[in-house]
Amino acid sequence: PDEFVPMLEENGRIFELDRYIWHSTAAIVRDLRDKYAFDMPVSVNVSRLDMFVPNIKDVFISILDEFDLTTKDIVLEITESAYTDSDQAVISVARELHSDDPGFRLEMDDFGAGYSTLGILSQLPIDAFKLDMDLVHNYFGYEKGEGMIQLIIGIAKNMDVSVTAEGVE
Repeated sequence: PDEFVPMLEENGRIFELDRYIWHSTAAIVRDLRDKYAFDMPVSVNVSRLDMFVPNIKDVFISILDEFDLTTKDIVLEITESAYTDSDQAVISVARELHSDDPGFRLEMDDFGAGYSTLGILSQLPIDAFKLDMDLVHNYFGYEKGEGMIQLIIGIAKNMDVSVTAEGVE
Protein backbone atom coordinates (compact mmCIF):
# COMPACT_ATOMS: atom_id res chain seq x y z
CA PRO A 1 0.00 0.00 0.00
CA ASP A 2 2.87 2.42 0.65
CA GLU A 3 3.71 2.19 -3.04
CA PHE A 4 0.43 1.76 -4.91
CA VAL A 5 -1.84 4.05 -2.85
CA PRO A 6 0.23 7.21 -3.56
CA MET A 7 0.32 6.23 -7.24
CA LEU A 8 -3.47 5.86 -7.33
CA GLU A 9 -3.86 9.17 -5.51
CA GLU A 10 -1.58 10.88 -8.03
CA ASN A 11 -3.41 9.56 -11.07
CA GLY A 12 -6.87 10.14 -9.58
CA ARG A 13 -7.91 6.47 -9.41
CA ILE A 14 -7.93 6.00 -5.62
CA PHE A 15 -11.68 6.58 -5.39
CA GLU A 16 -12.36 3.66 -7.75
CA LEU A 17 -10.31 1.31 -5.57
CA ASP A 18 -11.81 2.63 -2.35
CA ARG A 19 -15.37 2.31 -3.67
CA TYR A 20 -14.63 -1.29 -4.70
CA ILE A 21 -13.27 -2.06 -1.21
CA TRP A 22 -16.25 -0.41 0.51
CA HIS A 23 -18.65 -2.37 -1.68
CA SER A 24 -16.80 -5.66 -1.10
CA THR A 25 -16.69 -5.03 2.65
CA ALA A 26 -20.43 -4.36 2.77
CA ALA A 27 -21.04 -7.61 0.87
CA ILE A 28 -18.94 -9.54 3.42
CA VAL A 29 -20.72 -7.93 6.38
CA ARG A 30 -24.08 -8.84 4.82
CA ASP A 31 -22.91 -12.40 4.13
CA LEU A 32 -21.71 -12.89 7.72
CA ARG A 33 -25.01 -11.61 9.05
CA ASP A 34 -27.01 -13.91 6.77
CA LYS A 35 -24.91 -17.02 7.43
CA TYR A 36 -24.24 -16.66 11.14
CA ALA A 37 -26.70 -14.05 12.44
CA PHE A 38 -23.60 -12.21 13.56
CA ASP A 39 -23.28 -8.43 13.65
CA MET A 40 -19.84 -6.90 13.81
CA PRO A 41 -19.00 -3.40 12.60
CA VAL A 42 -16.12 -3.29 10.15
CA SER A 43 -13.88 -0.27 9.60
CA VAL A 44 -12.97 0.88 6.11
CA ASN A 45 -10.36 3.43 5.13
CA VAL A 46 -11.39 6.69 3.53
CA SER A 47 -8.64 8.37 1.52
CA ARG A 48 -8.05 12.05 2.10
CA LEU A 49 -8.96 12.53 -1.58
CA ASP A 50 -12.26 10.70 -1.04
CA MET A 51 -13.18 13.50 1.34
CA PHE A 52 -13.36 15.82 -1.68
CA VAL A 53 -15.69 13.61 -3.74
CA PRO A 54 -18.98 15.46 -4.12
CA ASN A 55 -21.78 13.83 -2.12
CA ILE A 56 -19.47 11.23 -0.58
CA LYS A 57 -22.08 10.50 2.09
CA ASP A 58 -24.53 9.49 -0.66
CA VAL A 59 -21.95 7.02 -2.01
CA PHE A 60 -21.75 5.31 1.38
CA ILE A 61 -25.53 5.39 1.88
CA SER A 62 -26.13 3.76 -1.52
CA ILE A 63 -23.70 0.94 -0.64
CA LEU A 64 -25.43 0.41 2.71
CA ASP A 65 -28.84 0.43 1.03
CA GLU A 66 -27.72 -2.12 -1.55
CA PHE A 67 -26.82 -4.59 1.20
CA ASP A 68 -29.55 -3.59 3.67
CA LEU A 69 -26.99 -2.36 6.21
CA THR A 70 -26.89 0.68 8.48
CA THR A 71 -24.27 3.16 9.56
CA LYS A 72 -23.68 0.93 12.60
CA ASP A 73 -22.28 -1.77 10.30
CA ILE A 74 -19.55 0.22 8.54
CA VAL A 75 -17.14 2.52 10.40
CA LEU A 76 -15.21 5.14 8.43
CA GLU A 77 -11.49 5.52 9.16
CA ILE A 78 -10.07 8.83 8.07
CA THR A 79 -6.32 9.09 8.33
CA GLU A 80 -4.97 11.79 10.61
CA SER A 81 -3.04 13.40 7.75
CA ALA A 82 -6.29 14.04 5.84
CA TYR A 83 -7.16 16.77 8.32
CA THR A 84 -4.00 18.75 7.58
CA ASP A 85 -4.80 19.29 3.90
CA SER A 86 -7.59 21.84 3.54
CA ASP A 87 -8.53 21.06 7.11
CA GLN A 88 -11.72 23.13 7.20
CA ALA A 89 -13.06 21.44 4.07
CA VAL A 90 -12.28 17.97 5.44
CA ILE A 91 -13.74 18.86 8.85
CA SER A 92 -16.92 20.02 7.11
CA VAL A 93 -17.25 16.72 5.23
CA ALA A 94 -16.47 14.76 8.41
CA ARG A 95 -19.24 16.65 10.20
CA GLU A 96 -21.65 15.81 7.39
CA LEU A 97 -20.70 12.12 7.51
CA HIS A 98 -21.03 12.05 11.29
CA SER A 99 -24.28 14.00 11.49
CA ASP A 100 -27.57 12.26 12.10
CA ASP A 101 -29.77 11.10 9.26
CA PRO A 102 -27.85 8.75 9.27
CA GLY A 103 -24.60 9.38 11.06
CA PHE A 104 -21.46 7.33 10.49
CA ARG A 105 -19.04 6.41 13.24
CA LEU A 106 -15.69 8.07 12.43
CA GLU A 107 -12.26 6.91 13.55
CA MET A 108 -9.08 8.92 13.19
CA ASP A 109 -6.59 6.43 11.78
CA ASP A 110 -2.82 6.70 12.34
CA PHE A 111 -3.28 9.12 15.23
CA GLY A 112 0.04 10.33 16.59
CA ALA A 113 1.86 10.12 13.28
CA GLY A 114 2.79 13.76 13.73
CA TYR A 115 0.12 15.82 12.00
CA SER A 116 -2.56 16.69 14.53
CA THR A 117 -2.96 19.98 16.25
CA LEU A 118 -5.07 20.55 19.32
CA GLY A 119 -7.04 23.19 17.42
CA ILE A 120 -8.13 20.69 14.82
CA LEU A 121 -8.88 17.98 17.40
CA SER A 122 -11.32 20.25 19.17
CA GLN A 123 -13.34 20.66 15.95
CA LEU A 124 -13.48 17.02 14.84
CA PRO A 125 -16.57 14.86 15.05
CA ILE A 126 -14.74 11.61 15.79
CA ASP A 127 -15.62 8.57 17.87
CA ALA A 128 -12.22 6.90 18.18
CA PHE A 129 -8.47 7.35 17.83
CA LYS A 130 -6.45 4.54 16.32
CA LEU A 131 -2.92 5.11 17.57
CA ASP A 132 -0.33 4.89 14.84
CA MET A 133 1.60 1.61 14.93
CA ASP A 134 4.97 3.36 14.88
CA LEU A 135 3.93 5.55 17.80
CA VAL A 136 3.07 2.49 19.86
CA HIS A 137 6.20 0.56 18.86
CA ASN A 138 8.65 3.44 19.16
CA TYR A 139 7.44 5.01 22.37
CA PHE A 140 6.19 2.15 24.52
CA GLY A 141 8.82 1.07 27.03
CA TYR A 142 10.34 4.52 27.39
CA GLU A 143 9.30 6.78 30.25
CA LYS A 144 8.74 9.88 28.12
CA GLY A 145 7.14 7.85 25.35
CA GLU A 146 4.73 6.18 27.72
CA GLY A 147 3.93 9.62 29.14
CA MET A 148 3.09 10.75 25.61
CA ILE A 149 0.76 7.79 25.10
CA GLN A 150 -0.88 8.49 28.48
CA LEU A 151 -1.36 12.11 27.41
CA ILE A 152 -3.09 11.00 24.20
CA ILE A 153 -5.32 8.63 26.18
CA GLY A 154 -6.13 11.51 28.53
CA ILE A 155 -7.10 13.71 25.58
CA ALA A 156 -9.30 10.91 24.24
CA LYS A 157 -11.01 10.47 27.61
CA ASN A 158 -11.60 14.21 27.79
CA MET A 159 -13.12 14.13 24.29
CA ASP A 160 -15.13 11.01 25.21
CA VAL A 161 -13.65 8.94 22.36
CA SER A 162 -12.20 5.45 22.46
CA VAL A 163 -8.57 4.56 21.74
CA THR A 164 -7.22 1.56 19.85
CA ALA A 165 -3.50 0.81 19.57
CA GLU A 166 -2.50 -0.55 16.16
CA GLY A 167 0.04 -3.34 16.02
CA VAL A 168 -0.09 -4.48 19.64
CA GLU A 169 -0.78 -8.04 18.58
